[in-house]
Amino acid sequence: MENPNLILEEIEEHKKSPNDWPAWRRILLIAIATAFMGELKLNPQTVGVAQEFGLGIVAFSFSLLFWKDLSIFVTAFYTGMALVVFKALTLLPLAGTQSLIELALYLNWPILAYYITNAFVQTGADLRENVDKPAYVTTWLFLADFLATFVEMVLRGEQEALAAGFPTFRQMVYSAAFRTAMTVAFFYIVRRRQIVEQAEHEKAKYEGLLMLLNGLHAEAFFLKKSAADIETTMAKAYALYRTLQNKQKEYERGDTLTLEALDVAKDIHEIKKDYQRIVSGIEKLMTAEDLGPNMSLEEIVRIIFSTNDSYARRMGKEIVFSSQLNYHFTTEEYHSIISVLNNLVSNAVEASEISPGHIQIGSQLIGWHIFITVTDDGPGIDELDQELIFAPGFTTKFSGDGMQSTGIGLTHVQSLIKSMGGEITVESKRGLTIFKLMIPREAMEKMLNAEQVEEQERMRMEELERLKRLALPSDGGFQPLIKKQVAKEEVEKTADQNDFSDQDRAPEST
Repeated sequence: MENPNLILEEIEEHKKSPNDWPAWRRILLIAIATAFMGELKLNPQTVGVAQEFGLGIVAFSFSLLFWKDLSIFVTAFYTGMALVVFKALTLLPLAGTQSLIELALYLNWPILAYYITNAFVQTGADLRENVDKPAYVTTWLFLADFLATFVEMVLRGEQEALAAGFPTFRQMVYSAAFRTAMTVAFFYIVRRRQIVEQAEHEKAKYEGLLMLLNGLHAEAFFLKKSAADIETTMAKAYALYRTLQNKQKEYERGDTLTLEALDVAKDIHEIKKDYQRIVSGIEKLMTAEDLGPNMSLEEIVRIIFSTNDSYARRMGKEIVFSSQLNYHFTTEEYHSIISVLNNLVSNAVEASEISPGHIQIGSQLIGWHIFITVTDDGPGIDELDQELIFAPGFTTKFSGDGMQSTGIGLTHVQSLIKSMGGEITVESKRGLTIFKLMIPREAMEKMLNAEQVEEQERMRMEELERLKRLALPSDGGFQPLIKKQVAKEEVEKTADQNDFSDQDRAPEST
């Protein structure tokens, strides 16, 4: 069975991303990306525009939307300054007698004004808080680009171009629209991917917590069982103490034996109290971390397959998981069902020897019982071992260093099924193993209310009669269990009738 802690560790590792970088490193990255994107010039002649334009603003605007924790004005200032210096350096070989400072201040400083203006518009429109409105974001990014371009042209002294009127404004509109479209498309593609990854991350976290919680439920169940065993042993020890106390006069060493028996009873009582404290703590934890009142069989199967698919990949195995659910239900006992099915499926994954292996979970309703099967095409279980696999301590698993497994996995499974009033059987041969769970329907689903008890009993008797006439498939694997259950219910029915007869005769005897 896959360790849920490994799942949670993977989740924490997955959380590391560029979002964790320091602000200065991200601003530096934005400045570099903006500078290089600015050198990518487009000249869309197809729309009748003769002037080329760069794409630096695409990288800048995308980064501001993506990294919401960065200051817009600080990022705009340092990006603009970096671009001023970068542009000056690119013009330096052609500058003649002009210095770098002259190139930066007199020729390129309007670039800084462009990014500051753009930052003002984006801040005023509060785009970061409105990313769920693509039309709003698109409109204001377009206006920010258009206004920033206008300010830059004014500061560069391009009054003649502005005076040209429509051709210049058409160019500004085309360039702003094209760059805005690229920014919006790129941002929402990345954002959609982020949402999908976050959903997968949350799903993995949920499944990891659920498997951990199911493990706690299983351990609490067996701690309670152990506490009950300890209680029984303590009672026996105390009974022995009373017996020895009564026989004290018959034996010279009776007093010593009596005290020893009493000490054993006291020690067992202390162990029982420790167990009770542990169980209480686990139950509080389970209550605090509960993930819902009920769960459907489809969701249970999906979680089991998702968890064990990761487990199989870790083991370097290719497994095809499938389901054939002919009966669907929602249950409050999903912790127990997940523990049972996860144990059986993980065992099948571990036993798989072919590639690809196949594991299937099926369900159907027969009478008043739900039947769930777990089928795999692994090596099978020896006929002699089939009689022993549910016995405590029996195992065929050994670790790489030869250490034997505890052999309590299937014992847990059987105990959990029996606690719900059900049964588990196995049929196996080479290439096919089927574990079959038969669980009373009322143990899995919500019981009928008090007013419906009489109707429920009538329907149950009718269903019992129908079962007698039902022709069950010989290879379905359910016939022996059904026959056994029918016989059992007939005995119970006869016993109930006898009880009623005795009650009817009781007044006559008085």
